[in-house]
Amino acid sequence: MTTMMDTNDVLVAFIAYKEKTGGKTRPVLLISKRGRQLSVFRITSKYQSKSPRIQKAYCHIVDWQQANLRKPSWIDVGQTITINSEKNKSCQNRNFK
Repeated sequence: MTTMMDTNDVLVAFIAYKEKTGGKTRPVLLISKRGRQLSVFRITSKYQSKSPRIQKAYCHIVDWQQANLRKPSWIDVGQTITINSEKNKSCQNRNFK
């Protein structure tokens, strides 16, 4: 079954670390798609532990529960990440429409 993904959907995807090998599966916000290439922003719950400079790049998700997130969360708009939905086997839609 193919999962439909639309702009502004919250997805779960494996995101590789920048500085080391590996990565983790995390929620992301889909901002655009071109074929199988998805551009996303990371979603984090770790706002309080970040520096004021980093916090400026975070947007609070007011309706985090409606977005099917487990705890208060923020969108990290400081970096756009491109993932391939076909190669990223953990990529799935979190919205239940």
